[in-house]
Amino acid sequence: MDPITHGLASFALKRGFFPRVPRPVLISILLAGIFADLDWFSGFLGPAAYLRWNGGPFHSIAGALVLATGISLSVRVYAKRRGVVLTGLLWWFAPMCAAFLHIGMDSLLSSGVKLF
Repeated sequence: MDPITHGLASFALKRGFFPRVPRPVLISILLAGIFADLDWFSGFLGPAAYLRWNGGPFHSIAGALVLATGISLSVRVYAKRRGVVLTGLLWWFAPMCAAFLHIGMDSLLSSGVKLF
């Protein structure tokens, strides 16, 4: 699916399940919901790289964990520098849900994804 669809789905996830999170968490939700599509850029490295990376490691369960955790930690550090302290677990859990939503949406495509 395209990044706009994943971004809107991540925003709907935020509005439905995490309505009161601060703005840095919203940014991390949107980034975690979209970043798995970065494997699209592997097409610039040739057909073999595209076939290996598209729908592969970034769309796996482990890839979602790594991407969402990295994005969450980066946004938390950025927010702390700006004076916003993110407490609790929602700063990590909400982006994790967005990353898994991305995988779930892409697994419904006819092309599928490699989850493991």
